[in-house]
Amino acid sequence: MKLKELEDIEKDVATALQSAGQACLELSREKPSMKQVESNTSTFLKTLQNVESGLTKHFLYLTQVSTVQPHEGSCYAASPGTCAVTHE
Repeated sequence: MKLKELEDIEKDVATALQSAGQACLELSREKPSMKQVESNTSTFLKTLQNVESGLTKHFLYLTQVSTVQPHEGSCYAASPGTCAVTHE
């Protein structure tokens, strides 16, 4: 389920970039349609908000499921000050 949500966020990033590009393209025309620019800009902002919300949700999830156990192969211990690093 989490991977599907991340795929949806990735699609939203692509949609946001496409909307931003369309807005810029319209603005580069000699006589831009402000209605089209506003529509693309609105889509960009809404989609970007969805991306931010989705990523925040996943970051919060990751902080909740992380454990106090160090990652295998990591020198970072569960509590500060208990990690001994030796370089040979």
